[in-house]
Amino acid sequence: MRVDGLDHLVLTVRDVEAAIAHIRSCGVEIIEGPVDRTGARGPLRSIYIRDPDGNLIEIANAVVPGEGGGPC
Repeated sequence: MRVDGLDHLVLTVRDVEAAIAHIRSCGVEIIEGPVDRTGARGPLRSIYIRDPDGNLIEIANAVVPGEGGGPC
C-alpha cells in the first residue's frame, strides 16, 4: 500500500499487537499490517484501518532498537 504523509491520520500506541487484538475483537478489518515503516521520529510497526467515513488511519508504535518487532 502506498501511503503519503498527508493523506492519513497516525495514532501512536505503546503496543501495536494489543491494538490489533482489540481492533479484531471489534470486527474492524485491518487493511494492511503489521508492517515496518519509517516515521518522522524513526522506525515504526504499523497497521492500517479505515474509519466509518473511509478515512485511512495508521496505528503504530515506535520500534526500539534491540527489542525486536522491527528492522533495527
